[in-house]
Amino acid sequence: ESTVMAEVAGVLEDVGARPRWLSRSSIAVLSDPEVRIEAFIIDDGEPAHLRISTVLATSVTSSPELRRCMDGLASAGMGLSVWIEDDRVVAATDLTTDRLADLPGRLESFHRKVEGLDILVTDMAGAVQTELFSTAEGPAHA
Repeated sequence: ESTVMAEVAGVLEDVGARPRWLSRSSIAVLSDPEVRIEAFIIDDGEPAHLRISTVLATSVTSSPELRRCMDGLASAGMGLSVWIEDDRVVAATDLTTDRLADLPGRLESFHRKVEGLDILVTDMAGAVQTELFSTAEGPAHA
C-alpha cells in the first residue's frame, strides 16, 4: 500500500496538489473541500483501489428524508457513494491504480460533484456544516 501511495503522492505533486501523509495507506489533499485518498489492495495481481472521500456534514442524525436524499445521490449516476458513518455523512468515489494517470481529473470531477452537497445534506439532516475534516480526523471507510 505504501508503494501505491508514493505513486499517488507523485502524481498529485506533478499537478501542483499538496498531498499530506496521514498513514502508510492514506493521504489528505489540501483543497476545498479537503479530500482523503486511501489505498485498498483487494487481491494480489489486481490493481489496488483508491478511495477518494470527504465528509459532507457532522453531528448527523439519520432520518428517512436524509436516507432518501443519500439514496438519490447514489442512484443519480454521478459515480458517488454516500453513507452515514458514526455521526458523519461521507461521500466517496473509487479509482483503480491501473488508471492512476486519471487521478487529477477524477479529483477535479469529485470536487464538482460534491460542491454544494454539504449544504443540502446539512439542511436535510439538521446537521453541522463542517470544514470537511481537520488534520486530526477524517472519514473512515467501509
